[in-house]
Amino acid sequence: MIGLLDTHSLLWALIAPEKFSAKMRGIIADPTNEIHVSTISFWEISLKFSLGKLEMTGCTPDDLVAGARQMGLTLSAPSAEESAGFHRLPLRPDADMAVSAAALDVDQPRSRLRGVRTSGVAHDLVGRS
Repeated sequence: MIGLLDTHSLLWALIAPEKFSAKMRGIIADPTNEIHVSTISFWEISLKFSLGKLEMTGCTPDDLVAGARQMGLTLSAPSAEESAGFHRLPLRPDADMAVSAAALDVDQPRSRLRGVRTSGVAHDLVGRS
């Protein structure tokens, strides 16, 4: 499986993995899966931290890159075109995985995005369910 962790899920994976279901922890830890993290997630975390909207105890956003690499996550940098075209991705109501509530500034899970593209590779979004 090729997957993409959203920002909220990246934080959980690195700081509070117990918040994931056992199934999700298994998907992320399985070395046969290729789990990506967009560099935009690190930017978003750093921004929210600098604005005081995200509190981190025992680490700073700078520490998360090394943590993601230690977990075996693949860091992916979307192109400018991919970033600008995000608004065209459909929200699907039949989803079993969520777009980050933190990224969308809502308190409820959202739809699954299939076909998220980063660096020319299609990904499933790995969310909190």
